[in-house]
This record gives sequence, C-alpha cells and structure tokens, in this order.
Amino acid sequence: MNTHSSFGSHFLSIVLLTMMLAFMVFIAAAPFVQLDGLERTIDEQRALLVQLRQRATKAAQLSQQESRRVAPSQQERLLLAGDTMGIAGANLQKQVEDLILQNDGAVSSVQVLPPKADGDLMRIAIRVSFSIANDGLRDFLYELETRVPLNFVDEISVRTSNKQRAKAGPSSLGPLDVTMEISGFVMNGKAS
Repeated sequence: MNTHSSFGSHFLSIVLLTMMLAFMVFIAAAPFVQLDGLERTIDEQRALLVQLRQRATKAAQLSQQESRRVAPSQQERLLLAGDTMGIAGANLQKQVEDLILQNDGAVSSVQVLPPKADGDLMRIAIRVSFSIANDGLRDFLYELETRVPLNFVDEISVRTSNKQRAKAGPSSLGPLDVTMEISGFVMNGKAS
C-alpha cells in the first residue's frame, strides 16, 4: 500500500503542480488578453475620432461659409428702399435730412448725385451741406452709419462757421459747417 499511496501522492502532487502552473499561466496571460481587447477598442475609438474630427471640420467650414452669406431677406433690409433709383435717392435724402434735424442741425442744401454701378449693386449718393454742433455731428455720424439700411460716408468736410468764429473768437466750438457725400445701395436691376 505504500507504493500505491506513494504513487497516488506523486500523482496528486503532479496534478496539483500542473493545476497551479495552469492557474499561474492564466493569471499571467489575463492582462495580455485584456490588452488585446483594449487595443481593439482603442483602434475603433481612434477611427471614430478621425470621423468626428472630419465632421467637425466640415461643419466649421459650412458654418463659416453660411456666416459669409447674407440671407436674401436680410440683404433687402440693407439696401435703400424704392422701386426706382430716383425713389431710392429721395429716400436716402429724407433719411439724412431727418437725422440732421433730429440732432439739432440745419440743412442748407442737398444734391442727389448720378448713380454708379458697383458690381450687382448701384451706388446712390447725395451731397448734403448743413450746420450742426459738435455733439450733434458725433451723434449724427453714429446714427447714420449704424442704422439699416446701410449708409456710407464717402467724403466729409468740416469747418467752423465763419459767423460764429467772428462772434465767439477763434477757440469757439460753435456750430460747424459740414459738407458730406453719403451713399447707399440698390440692386442693379432697378429701373432708373
């Protein structure tokens, strides 16, 4: 029985040793198996990230292109109102005269200038002369250039009024004599 028991204990030892070695191999191999799975997940996520970056770049480009375009309804608001260039010029003249009066100025003359082609648009311009105080001129220019429809100051000449200079002296900031060329735009297809 001794040989039998010795054989059984050797066999049992070998089985236990084999099981322990198998268990140790399993424990040692587990991180490599997990690492392989993680590498596949990382590769999939990298591919997804590349796709998302491409989409984000395309979306940014489309957004930038869209911001450069002005919707037709907005474009019409930026242009002078009027069915003809003559009416558009009269509307520009009325807007400018109203702004001068709102800022305590006095209009001395207004001249509507001939329209000029500017790409798809026609530039309608007026030359206006008026008297106004310093603060009134500042407010007038601000209101003129920040309102809709868009107006542009093409030329400006500002002088101290000769009448006031004689009364108040050379350092007076009395009324100013202003001559300006102001323009706006209409679509080129409008009738003249």
